[in-house]
Order: sequence, then structure tokens, then C-alpha cells
Amino acid sequence: MEAHPSTEKHDFSARSKFKSSTLHTAHGWSHPSPFDRLGGLAVPVVLESSSSESSLQIVDEDEKGPSLLHKDNNSIFERVKQLLSPDEMKRMEELGLNKTLQKGICYSALEMMLTFFAQSESELKKRKISKQEETIALQKAQIAYLDQLETNYRLSKEMDTIKNQLAEAEKSLKTREYEIHNNDVEVLSKEAELNAKDLKLHAKDAKLQSKDVELRAKAEELCAKDEQIHVLKEAAHNAVKVFKESSEYETLMGQWFLKGYDAFRSQASSLPPYADWPTLEPFSGGDRKPT
Repeated sequence: MEAHPSTEKHDFSARSKFKSSTLHTAHGWSHPSPFDRLGGLAVPVVLESSSSESSLQIVDEDEKGPSLLHKDNNSIFERVKQLLSPDEMKRMEELGLNKTLQKGICYSALEMMLTFFAQSESELKKRKISKQEETIALQKAQIAYLDQLETNYRLSKEMDTIKNQLAEAEKSLKTREYEIHNNDVEVLSKEAELNAKDLKLHAKDAKLQSKDVELRAKAEELCAKDEQIHVLKEAAHNAVKVFKESSEYETLMGQWFLKGYDAFRSQASSLPPYADWPTLEPFSGGDRKPT
């Protein structure tokens, strides 16, 4: 496509004015660029000069051919006005960019605008990415802090639970120690009672042993006396046996028998008067039977 010579001359002068104005603004004004938020216009633009009215073709890089998105300069200007703030529009009016767009000498101006738009968009993306990274880092730090707080809270709860269990265990241990102490006291008292009973049993055993010794001594004395009595009995039995076998015993027994018989007969004569007692004679033994 060939551009008209008058259009090229006009375009060259507009480009020079816009460059000088933009450079002066970049070095002399401390505020940010008014095109920081115009990311929607960061595409290559081709100016058509075949018609009497100036129009633009915006080339879409993703498609094969150009697409007519904006057919006049006013639509571009309206798009710019929608994206800019009032202060930025005022600054554009001071720079004369609105008049440049409205007069149709917009190719070079828009080219420079798009260059600044791309740079501003890149810087804005970098700042956004940096802010997002800072936000993500802050959120991660907050999450780590919250996790640490949650961990500390959980550990504190576990520590409180362990402390309560330890206190209960200590209480149970003290109770068990008290019970064991009482049991030990009872066992000691029972042992003392058993020791006292054992001492009493030992004393009784000693007494029984002494009595046993006395009884054994008495038994030995009785055994000795029994032996003496047995000897005396044997001696007496032998003496009686010898005396009975002697003639003196027979004489003495006959005398005493006769005396007794005479006494019996004298006493019995007064009882039955018809009995003839004087005729009775004593039985002398042998084959003779009494009549």
C-alpha cells in the first residue's frame, strides 16, 4: 500500500512534534506516564490514506491479515478517554495529543504512544508481579506464622493434657504411698503383737521345760522308790513264804485256830440250845468229812 505524499509530509511533522513534546514531558514532569493503563492499544497500527477521511487498521498478531478495529480517529480517541483519568486527560490536553488525534495526524503519535504503552505495561506488569510476589511471600509468612501458632497451641494443649495426667498420676502415687504407709504400720503393729505372743510362748515353753525337768526328776525318784518297794515286796513275800514253810508257822496257826474255835464255840452255845457244841470237834483235814 502506498501513502499519499502530502500525508507522509504531514505525518513526518506530526511525528517530530510528538517526539519532542513527549521527551520534554518525560524529562520535565515527575508524574507517571498517562499511558500506564492503556494495555488494550499495544498492537501494531497501519494508516490508510486512500480515502478522504483518515482511518486506521489495527493488525492482530494472532491472525493472518489486518482487521479493521477502529475506522476513525475519534473511536481511538474515545477509547483513550475511557482509559485515562481526568488528570491524565488534562495532561494530554496540555500536550496537545487530543488535537493531534482529532486532526487525523495520528500514525506517528500513536506509534510513540504504543511504544510508551508497551514500556509502561511491562513496568506495570513487573510492579504487579513484584507486588504479587511480595503479597505471596507475606501470605506464606502469615500462613507459616499461623501454622506455628496452631502448632504452639496444639503443643500447649498437649502439654496441658500431659500436666493434668502427671498431676493425676502424682496424686494417685501419693494416695498409693499413703496406703502403703498405713499397710506398713499395720504390718509392724501385727509383727509387734506376734513378737509379744512369741515371747509369751517362749516363756510358757521355758516354764513347761522346767516343769518337765521337775516331773522327770520326780519320776526318777518314784521309779527309785518303786524299785525299792518292789525289792521290799519281794523280800516280804520271801519272808512270808519262808515263815509259812517253817514249823513255827504251823504251830502258831494251830494255836490261834484253836483259840478262835474255842471262842466261837463258847459264843455259839448260847444261840441254839439244842445243839451239842461240846461234842463238835474241829476238822483236821484229810479224807475225813464232817458229819
